[in-house]
Amino acid sequence: MPGREQVLWGRPIPPQDDAPRRSILHCMRMLAPFREAVPDDGHLASDMAEGERQFYAFIKGLYGEMYSDPAFFLIPKEEPFQQAIRFYAGYLYQLGIRAQSVEKGVLSLTTAAWQEARKAMGGPRGREEFQRLKGLGLDEQEEPKLVYVTCRDFPKMLYGLWALCKAPEGVYHYTNYLRVDYQSALRGQPLPGDIFSTLTPDRAQPARTLHAAMIGMGARWELQPLKEITWGSRWEADYVKAERRILGIAASPDNFTLRLKNGVEILDPSYEEMDIVLSNIKEELS
Repeated sequence: MPGREQVLWGRPIPPQDDAPRRSILHCMRMLAPFREAVPDDGHLASDMAEGERQFYAFIKGLYGEMYSDPAFFLIPKEEPFQQAIRFYAGYLYQLGIRAQSVEKGVLSLTTAAWQEARKAMGGPRGREEFQRLKGLGLDEQEEPKLVYVTCRDFPKMLYGLWALCKAPEGVYHYTNYLRVDYQSALRGQPLPGDIFSTLTPDRAQPARTLHAAMIGMGARWELQPLKEITWGSRWEADYVKAERRILGIAASPDNFTLRLKNGVEILDPSYEEMDIVLSNIKEELS
């Protein structure tokens, strides 16, 4: 499986006509860097920390395997390939939010809750996808009233799933889960640096420069939550001062866009273009 460092900034680069692989690569780039953040919820800190490492490795590996062999994961070459890509992480989330406990690496939920989780992912349509997850080591043992979920290769990873799914509720709850961002889940929201870390280096530096300038002018940062992290999903944020939107941005590994108040958008602005925009904003606010 390709390591995160090999694929994060576009290597290997799939052909332009390989939209599914481009979308899978986008998902991997949008993952947060691994940073454990152990909640104080009664579980052993050592189990939770190891579980977080293992769940992160499982999700990163899932996208890596999916990139290497889309056909195995039933990813079509045309739409709805993004829906197919979303299925696997989406189903784990459905299990996690319905689980009633995790002990010794075993996630337990009622049979009714397990059936609801499956139904949420499309019911019968997902039977083959469920088998693919089983091929990755996920096992679901049905008992009369309970279902027990384990993972063969990552025996503690369900602690990590638990940490994300049982984190405090909020608008960024699913965003933090999709990115496997334990620190943001524990604090409740991503920080600007978390977003900039998903950009290519040549886009991250202008984004940081712009952010510092806007905060220096007294603007505050308003970030929209992500609903998905497949290709086409972008971070969207506004800089607001005195309850007025001053400037907006849209950012992903593939682009960084300034959104001006007059509706004009500047894709991957140069420093000269940013200087002009910032000078105009400074004059407007003075």
